[in-house]
Amino acid sequence: PDVHDSIIGLLEFNLFGIPYIGADICGFFGHPSAELCERWMQLGAFYTFSRNHNTINTKDQDPAIFGPANADSARRALNLRYSLLPYLYTLFYEVNSNGGTVIRSMMQSFPKDIKSRNIDTQFMWGPAIMIAPVLSAGKIEVEVYFPGGRWFDFTSGELISEGDKKTVTVSAPRDKIPVFVREGYIIPTQLHGANTEVARKNPMDIIIIPDENGKAEGKLFLDDGDTIDTVENGKFYLSSFKFNGTYFSMTITTHNETMVDSIRVGSMTIFGIRREITSVTVNNANKLFEKLKPHNKLYIKDLGVTLQNNVEVVLK
Repeated sequence: PDVHDSIIGLLEFNLFGIPYIGADICGFFGHPSAELCERWMQLGAFYTFSRNHNTINTKDQDPAIFGPANADSARRALNLRYSLLPYLYTLFYEVNSNGGTVIRSMMQSFPKDIKSRNIDTQFMWGPAIMIAPVLSAGKIEVEVYFPGGRWFDFTSGELISEGDKKTVTVSAPRDKIPVFVREGYIIPTQLHGANTEVARKNPMDIIIIPDENGKAEGKLFLDDGDTIDTVENGKFYLSSFKFNGTYFSMTITTHNETMVDSIRVGSMTIFGIRREITSVTVNNANKLFEKLKPHNKLYIKDLGVTLQNNVEVVLK
């Protein structure tokens, strides 16, 4: 179906050097079913250019037209997109500065993995996030191929795959799109809002997915969200994240955008923590934390700092 073919377009145009791309969600022609439009809205939330759009003289296909359940499902997917905008925006900065792709095929991400070369039903956002949408009607699960290493369900933090590469049958009820995060990366997120202007003022939440050695890294790029040529003129904010299993650092490398100074660093979540933690300090101040079972997530509710200064977190 067209919903599947749209993924191929995403992958091709990124290789052509056009990372801002997306098909017309729910199709430009024809009349999609409620279920397939719901699934397409979930996939479309992960187009870099995300728009539900169709031609004149066709039936309305906005989520609300199909009823409250579809509207709630679309809202959930779009809120997930909005929460990941700091990570996505940073990917665009890196591609703009260094070349590369934002949406990546499994083949591009894992070129030595023979099986990845034939997969066009799942894809990566940068190096850290994998999306595996449902592409057919009547399906409430999806076969997902995981290359080697640790992969976690983004929403729950459940460890889905580790060790050797494998294919896993993953539950995907109508209101969920399967999204997974890969070991070794740190993902900046933000509480979603009604629009990007609201969302970008919300607290920043940091998600750490350590590899088997406890290490992870990431970056955060921000500018005022409006001015053009901010990179060329040096009017932006850039920080790097590092984690080694016991120590997290956020180090500011460029700070020429004062807008970010009021943005709080809210929570920190570390996936797959198997050892016991007895204390957490943030810039030498003790912080409350909790171990969330059954998936071994460590959750620090409020770091109590802003993006204005470097941050150090120590786990003992």
